[in-house]
This record gives sequence, structure tokens and C-alpha cells, in this order.
Amino acid sequence: ASTATNGAVADEVRVPPGYTAGVLVAWGDAIMPGGTAFVGDASETAAQQAKQYGEHTDGMHFFPFAGTAGAPSSDRGLLCANNEYTHEGILYATGSTGSSLANVRKSQAAHGVSITEIRRSNGKWTVVKGSAYGRRLTANTPMRIAGPAAGHALMKAKNYSVTDTATTDMGGTTDGTTVYGTVNNCAHGITPWGTYLTCEENWNGNFGSTTTVDTGTATEIGKLRRRYGVSASGFGYAWHTQDPRWDVNVNPNEPHLFGWVVEVDPYNPRSVPVKRTALGRIKHESAQYVVDSQNHIAFY
Repeated sequence: ASTATNGAVADEVRVPPGYTAGVLVAWGDAIMPGGTAFVGDASETAAQQAKQYGEHTDGMHFFPFAGTAGAPSSDRGLLCANNEYTHEGILYATGSTGSSLANVRKSQAAHGVSITEIRRSNGKWTVVKGSAYGRRLTANTPMRIAGPAAGHALMKAKNYSVTDTATTDMGGTTDGTTVYGTVNNCAHGITPWGTYLTCEENWNGNFGSTTTVDTGTATEIGKLRRRYGVSASGFGYAWHTQDPRWDVNVNPNEPHLFGWVVEVDPYNPRSVPVKRTALGRIKHESAQYVVDSQNHIAFY
């Protein structure tokens, strides 16, 4: 962006001579079968948002399809992009995120990851809107937990059934190997075997409570919440006011299911994403790898 003479930032994009800039994909664009066109008045439902490109892109990676003689194509592939957070002020036609479960679900549907097929023809890149490879991972997408933390007592959250219209307590807890969704997806990484890594960063802000939250040092749960910044107000999403899964007093172990690196197979729309707990639990910004001469792999 350029700077106007009055000191304000001009609403334009400038690139060097010989280059051009244009919009490839934007929030609300249809990217998968059944996706609807962006209306522009915030009237889309959560179900429609779940088939449209999410909000506020962060890390991204291009995964090419095979081209001539099996070589990677430079003209067709899948763009995996993180959708880190939502802009609540433009997301809804009326009200705010905490005013109804429908609004909460739409906010949750705009988080996560967007997988978009893109193609280049005559020098121009476009989105394949109805592509079978198109996919959205949201705050409510079923995922698997793997690695050393899988099955641990702290990973056994309340057993909920999540639909567009309700979060229903089914009784008991999970076995600590499953979770709904990924949120606050910051930067990313890839693996040598061709999968995408999306990193959960400031996930603590998506949680909250309608009652006072223990963040003291006298209890272990208080210490954990203090360490990661879990609070009653969160970042103002107010999901917890309509969805008990995100209330840390109602469902105290749910926050432990976030803060991980999630592995996604972009080429298989039916694959189940996996939270790789071996990569540690922090507010992940990114996950980059190096392979040494003995084929040992390390992630930073």
C-alpha cells in the first residue's frame, strides 16, 4: 500500500513496474461443491460459510498436481491457507457472535483452514469453485489426536455431539483421541511426504466462561490456565455463551485439545486431520522441518 500526502494509508496496492496484482480468492468465495457465491451483506449462514473461503488468511502453501511426465505442475494445484481469526463486526447481518448459536456457528465456520483448487490459464490464476478437492476445516471439523498425549486423562473432554443447531452433552467423556476442530490457525509448515501442517496459536482467546475462571497458582488447572492465558472473557468471541463446549468451567479439559500442530492431507478430501502431539503444545506460530544425512527429521 502507498502512503497518501496527508499521512493516511491509501486504499490501493502498488507493485513494481512489470508486475501486476489481483485478487485470487477472498473471504466468502465458494471453494467446494455446494458452495454459494458471496452476497456481501453478511446474510450467509454458518452452513454456507463452511463451504466458502474463511476469514483472515495467515500461512499458506501451494501443493501442485502432477503435470507432464509426472513432474509437478506449475499451472494447477491446491492452495492450503490458514484462517486465523474472524472480524466479528462484518461477519453478521445483525447482532454479535454471542447473541445466538447461529452466529457462533458462523464464526466457528470462518476459522480453520481453506483448501482451494487453483489453475492458471493464459497467465491468469483462477479458483476452481466446485472442485472435489475444495475443503474447509473449521472449529467443528472432527479430528484425531495422535502421539504421546493421546488418551491422557487431561485430553478426555466432555462427550458432545456438535451440529449446526445444537451442542448436546452425550454423557461421559471422550477417550482422549478425538476432538472437534482447529482454531486460531497461524502460520504453517509442510512435511517431506506432502502434507500440510497448520498451527494453533492464540487458541486460548476462543475460550471463556460465564462464571469466574480459576487462574490461580493453588490448583493445577489454575496454573495451566494462567500459563496459556485462558480467561473468562477470552478475546471477545463469546462462543462460550451459546456453546458449552467452549466454557472452561463447564468443560475444563477442552482447552487441552488445542495448542497443537495439525497434519492435513490436502489431496484427500475425506482424510481425517491429525493433531500431532509429539510436536509439543505451545502457541504455535509455525512448524518448519530439516532432514539430516541420516534421514532424521527435526521440526522447529
